[in-house]
Amino acid sequence: MKRRRFTLVEVLIAVAILGSALGTTLAIAAQAQLDLIRAQERWADHHALEQAIEHYLLQDPRELDAPGDLLHGGYSASCTVVPIEEGLPEYAIDPYQGWVLSSYTIQVTNSIGDVAGEQIIYKWLPEDDL
Repeated sequence: MKRRRFTLVEVLIAVAILGSALGTTLAIAAQAQLDLIRAQERWADHHALEQAIEHYLLQDPRELDAPGDLLHGGYSASCTVVPIEEGLPEYAIDPYQGWVLSSYTIQVTNSIGDVAGEQIIYKWLPEDDL
């Protein structure tokens, strides 16, 4: 009995199919790796913003110091606190029993200077703290 061998065309088709499968697999793996890197960057941005929010909300609003060693990876944060006067009803503009509605605007920037996150938080503060 004669042994049948593969023709050159059959071998080329098999190599093309395997190459196509390998290429598709590598493309999917590369895209998954890019998605993972983007997710890690988004998580780091969000985490830095949350750390800065906690830091500033726990501080005395008259002495807002930068978080310092709290933020890692080249992140920096800034905060401004202002009393809210616009957009409120007339009766709500004046302090209520010594308390004023204020807004904290907290901004976090990454190591290259891009804004990584910003959050506005409203908080009642004693009138003397502004």
